Amino acid sequence: GYTADKPQVEVVTVTSETPDAVVEIHYTANPQTTEVVYVDHSDHEKVVKTVEVKGTTGSTNPVPAEGQKIPAGYELVPGETVPTSITFKNDGSQTPATKVELQHQTVKVTPASPKTTEDKLPDNPTINYPEGVGEKDLTKVITRTIKVHNPAGGVETTTQTVKLTRSATVDEVTGKVINYTAWTTGNWEAFTAPVIFGYTPDNLRIPAVVVT
Repeated sequence: GYTADKPQVEVVTVTSETPDAVVEIHYTANPQTTEVVYVDHSDHEKVVKTVEVKGTTGSTNPVPAEGQKIPAGYELVPGETVPTSITFKNDGSQTPATKVELQHQTVKVTPASPKTTEDKLPDNPTINYPEGVGEKDLTKVITRTIKVHNPAGGVETTTQTVKLTRSATVDEVTGKVINYTAWTTGNWEAFTAPVIFGYTPDNLRIPAVVVT
């Protein structure tokens, strides 16, 4: 791992007239190179990013600032850390690459804040939200209309409306919907036909219904 400034000292024939001699040999640490490798833990250790780190035998060198940035859309697997420096081996042997395991970040899209395909993902602005997270995808309005026809020929209408919702989870690396929560449920209340003396309704009572 080191290089001598004098790889060898020449043979000298020593006589009685030869003075004492001192020969100094100095060593310089050899250049060394290694890598910090970011891998996708959820995709069979797929390499996401590789950063070269240079130094010399036995030295400790900072990881370049760019090498300390986690790729967009990813986060560290619990327990992992981003290396800020690398120490090269003292014996000059190859210092192995430093592996950093990543997992996909996700974002939850709620009915209160639906998205369009024009909106950017929060942690990976190079990718837009996918289809399937708009208002119509996360909200359903289901209506029951009850029409009471009175003997005079008029119609009285009662509208019962239920709003059902669900949320979506989006993968910030692939830009796809991973899953949806179950739809909420609602209720249409029971309805009793109004009393009109001298007449009998064909539907005296409309039952309550659990709406899915």
